[in-house]
Amino acid sequence: MKGASVKFDRDQFVRDVKGGDDESRLMKKYDMSARLLGAVLLDLFEKGVLAWSDLEGKKVAPEARESSSSRCPSCNSWLARGVLVCTGCGATIEKAQRSSQPISDSHEAVEELPKKSPHGSVTAPTRIIGGVKALSFRGDIFPINRASIKLLEKDFLFWAVSALGVVPLLIATLASPTAQIMAFAAFFAAIWGVIFKRIIVPEGGSWKEPIFSMVFTGTIGLSGLLLVNSVVPSWFVGLAGSQNRLISLLGCVFQVGMFEELCKILPVLLYLRWQRKQEAQVHSQTLILLGVFSGLGFAPVENVGYANQSVLLSTALGVFYGVPGLAEGVAGALANVMLRSLSLVFCHAVWSGIFAYFVSMSIGKTQSTKYLFLVGLAAAAFLHGMYDWFCQLDMTLAALTAGLSFMLFYAYVAKSRLKSCTST
Repeated sequence: MKGASVKFDRDQFVRDVKGGDDESRLMKKYDMSARLLGAVLLDLFEKGVLAWSDLEGKKVAPEARESSSSRCPSCNSWLARGVLVCTGCGATIEKAQRSSQPISDSHEAVEELPKKSPHGSVTAPTRIIGGVKALSFRGDIFPINRASIKLLEKDFLFWAVSALGVVPLLIATLASPTAQIMAFAAFFAAIWGVIFKRIIVPEGGSWKEPIFSMVFTGTIGLSGLLLVNSVVPSWFVGLAGSQNRLISLLGCVFQVGMFEELCKILPVLLYLRWQRKQEAQVHSQTLILLGVFSGLGFAPVENVGYANQSVLLSTALGVFYGVPGLAEGVAGALANVMLRSLSLVFCHAVWSGIFAYFVSMSIGKTQSTKYLFLVGLAAAAFLHGMYDWFCQLDMTLAALTAGLSFMLFYAYVAKSRLKSCTST
């Protein structure tokens, strides 16, 4: 009867365990709780009375494994600490012969570690040390091998995230602040380039032509623009900075916008002319992408000039207003560099992409080529000029102009893609 005094017959208990009685039957027969039964089984195992095979499948088995330090070299049974005779096969175990085998190389061993031993013998540090020892260095801690490197070589997401996290740190190693500003501008231009080519204008072609367009505009194109501005009358170049708002608007559109967009369309025209000489097929998506990358090559170089102007402005504020003026100037310079590195690069790409779209519409046409060129120039120069003009009045209006520019560009790309699908 439950609760009555029952004499514990250890020999009979051992015979019942070895005979295969399960835990519920043992608890009922010997009037034991699950905790007490586990303690008795573990105690008999540690004394060498019960073998590891007698405890397999029982709840106390994980605790028995934790109390084991080695296996029998004959039958591979787990041995309790201090036991020199294997209760599984009866072999005598010399200390030198004990197989010091770790519990496991897998995470299963960590999961099987007891949270609390019935005797309180397994402490938290012991469990932690046992868990650490159970880890495999090559499999768990440093799982990088030839196979994983092969997979990483073709993993775009890995390289994209790595570039975002690591490249800025490498840029910071450059000694010259001007070089750092230039590198950061080029870095963000490259990020926008990947976004445009892989997501917005996924034309599936080579990277060679877009990169050529980017480099050409950032070097030869900008040098040509500076040369033109040095020849043009100074009063015309200074229209955009006029105090008269109407004159400033005209300068932003017809001087800044028109001149810069003409500079950025050059690699698109050169590519189109070269392809026609080769009698090769020209895709409208490719021309649009070349226009985008031309804008991405133009913006970083231009940004360096504006960054230097911001630095000079902060210096002037420091001269006139002391430390507060210098602090205000430095904060403004930082904001200006961030704005131009992120958003202005994007805007330049969009405006030159719009111009390139109208150029791409002339493919296969002869009479309307000049007309489409002028429409594209007018659209890009107007949006570019309005943005610059609004920057002098209200940045909210400038932001809305940038949003409208991208909306038009996206619609042009969708129309071009649809046309390409229907023609094929």
